[in-house]
Amino acid sequence: MRKRGWRTWTLRGVGALLALALLAAMGAWLYLRASLAQLDGERAAAGLSAPVEVARDAGGVPLISGATRLDVAYATGFVHAQERFFQMDLLRRTA
Repeated sequence: MRKRGWRTWTLRGVGALLALALLAAMGAWLYLRASLAQLDGERAAAGLSAPVEVARDAGGVPLISGATRLDVAYATGFVHAQERFFQMDLLRRTA
């Protein structure tokens, strides 16, 4: 039986480390992705008196339209909190 050289084991070790680094990066991405804002779909809120629509333009800026000023203010606060959650969650996880 032939002895394996140190080069073979070194290449295997480097390959294993690269695979572990790739798995760690994918895991971190999936972990942080959970705190991103929901950009599509519907939500029901008890504080609204009429339906409110939140659309986003090409730059990601929310465009909020509703029946009353209070409904639009409620949706503005909701969108602001939803977008700030990612930043707060990221800062909490890095601490």
